[in-house]
Amino acid sequence: RRVPCGRSFLLRRLLDVHQLSHAGREPQVCAGCGAAFVTALQLREHKCGKVSRRFECPTCGKKVSSAARLRAHELLHDGGPSFECADCKKLFSTETSLQVHRRIHTGERPYPCPDCGKAFRQSTHLKDHRRLHTGEKPFKCEECGKAFTIAVRLAEHRRIHTGERPYHCADCGKAYRSFSNLWKHRKLHQQQRLQNEQEALAEAAAAAAMAAATQTPPGTVTTRPSASAAPHKPLPNPPETGGHP
Repeated sequence: RRVPCGRSFLLRRLLDVHQLSHAGREPQVCAGCGAAFVTALQLREHKCGKVSRRFECPTCGKKVSSAARLRAHELLHDGGPSFECADCKKLFSTETSLQVHRRIHTGERPYPCPDCGKAFRQSTHLKDHRRLHTGEKPFKCEECGKAFTIAVRLAEHRRIHTGERPYHCADCGKAYRSFSNLWKHRKLHQQQRLQNEQEALAEAAAAAAMAAATQTPPGTVTTRPSASAAPHKPLPNPPETGGHP
């Protein structure tokens, strides 16, 4: 979405926040994650699940953990230098981010867990995983007190209280609280499409086989019975003649 100054935004909320600057007003900013809102009511209704990411991109809404990372990310929107993945052509604002991403393609997992040996692509993922062994649950829901090992699980849980379902299925419109649940749902559509394709192929093959069975093979001569070969009908009986005068 664009505004008169020429800037474009991926989220309607960010567009509304930006328009405050044209009106000389300041947005309402979340102290936990840095998300900006137009009204104080929107800020109060906002449930922050990424307390470790306090810097929000004003263009796309992505949250990062430091001002330096935010500046590097904003270069992508400003047309600054970017680093492209040779495998999938995805762009990154820093070479370090590209190197971390490349591990998806190479399969490299340089951070093994000392407790169970499971390896991870990023050190932060290992840190989250180790809480499974220690039992630490630092992310606690203010509504019900339930605690979680990682922030994203708390964010998903909070949507039970807020009713928010931000992940929508493009095929049927059904919405979910977590991306993992949406992913499982989308697999059902994929399986249904595959089944429909297989049934269509089977029907086409059966129709082709039936058509081939009813066709006359090339070179085959067909004859019709001639009139002379037709069976003779019996002659009718002669009319009876009376013997009386």
